[in-house]
Amino acid sequence: MRRRVLALFGCLACTPTETSSDPPNEARPDPNAEQPMFVEQPPTDAADRLPVDPESQGPPAATPIAFKPTSTPFGGKVWGFVQASSSNGRIVLIRQFGADEPGQFGHHGPSPGAAVLIAHDLERSDSQQVELVDMDPSRRWFLLRNHDSLWLLDSGTGSWEALAGADLQDDGNACLMSRSGKFSQFGNRLGWIREGARQFRVRDLASGREWSVPSQGRIWVGWPLDADDGAVLAELDAGTTDWPQQQTSCSCWWCNRFARSYGFYGWHGPSFEFHQVSRTGERSSGNAPEIGFDVHGKTPDGCELVATASSTVHGDLLDLGPWRWKCP
Repeated sequence: MRRRVLALFGCLACTPTETSSDPPNEARPDPNAEQPMFVEQPPTDAADRLPVDPESQGPPAATPIAFKPTSTPFGGKVWGFVQASSSNGRIVLIRQFGADEPGQFGHHGPSPGAAVLIAHDLERSDSQQVELVDMDPSRRWFLLRNHDSLWLLDSGTGSWEALAGADLQDDGNACLMSRSGKFSQFGNRLGWIREGARQFRVRDLASGREWSVPSQGRIWVGWPLDADDGAVLAELDAGTTDWPQQQTSCSCWWCNRFARSYGFYGWHGPSFEFHQVSRTGERSSGNAPEIGFDVHGKTPDGCELVATASSTVHGDLLDLGPWRWKCP
């Protein structure tokens, strides 16, 4: 399933359905670490407002380093599939199952065995176990979780940057990607939830400028806007302690690749509302953005990623590594 299932969080507003599924950086994670336009509304009372982090300057986007894919194999002799790849071919994320071919996946896509996601940097010839939180439409930037940190990976330079103070709390929705952070619809900005779920931090990726968008409640998930200095926030009442739960037969957000069918049957838990919020707190009703793009494909030079073999049981849904780039 190459096309991103947009509505992994865009489907927060969906109605119930049944669907058939067809350069070196010292801050890089340690691979040996143990894995684990606004309509103004009356402002809240000053006593109810939380301090908002001031604007700051993060690192601006660096000039990409030229990278040319080669036919050198990587990934080892394991079964898996390409979850995503950068547009320049330097970073490849492979969901791998191990040396033995997995058995039959369940009707709704549950895996018959453990699977981990490995990020391969083909320029450095190294790899990290991660979880994919989001990626931008240009396929340059990846938002990843590694150990207990949220990282911004720039495939143009290979740099990893830890985003300090990110909210990493799991909401228990296995069929939704992590709530911790999102890129904007056109990929100009990155946003992530701060610890405590009351502020949404936004960075303009080109300039590195950062600011916070305040919430009147708990932030479940948020999306930065490409223009203006605001965001769309899915908010819960401030007094809630748990998260909305999607009622679905889907087993996990990447399992739909193997599912014969799955359904969505609504929500339970605390209610949530979408608001478009400016950095100064002006609010209006909002909607989750619709974002969809291919998360893997050929490089601009026409290089294509190929595996050693495809599964006789699962067809081209599952491959046997190692993988390599095949260029014209």
